[in-house]
Amino acid sequence: MAVTNNISDPAISYFDKIEKGSSATLVNIFPLNAHQCLENPFCVGDVYPDKTFVHILDETALKLLLTELNTATDFIGYLNEKERVVRERTLLVSAGEEETLAAYIMGDKTIISK
Repeated sequence: MAVTNNISDPAISYFDKIEKGSSATLVNIFPLNAHQCLENPFCVGDVYPDKTFVHILDETALKLLLTELNTATDFIGYLNEKERVVRERTLLVSAGEEETLAAYIMGDKTIISK
């Protein structure tokens, strides 16, 4: 897991140029590799698809996950489910971690059915 810090204000400034009302979290575009992520500010993907999955979160997303998934079992279950749907390429884009988490909670711990 990699966690960024202090990106909220720069992310808001960047995304507000496109459309006002950004949540200031990273946008998940999972088909992006490491090089493509560098070319797309505040967007993260499955940076090394042939290696161990890396969850990339900003401080806002991490706080949200630790608040909503308040046991180690729940938190690890979410990370495992997210990795599954990304690596199976059934989840390609998410406007932010809050969207992915909402799908997980509403889907009774399944983001996208198998």
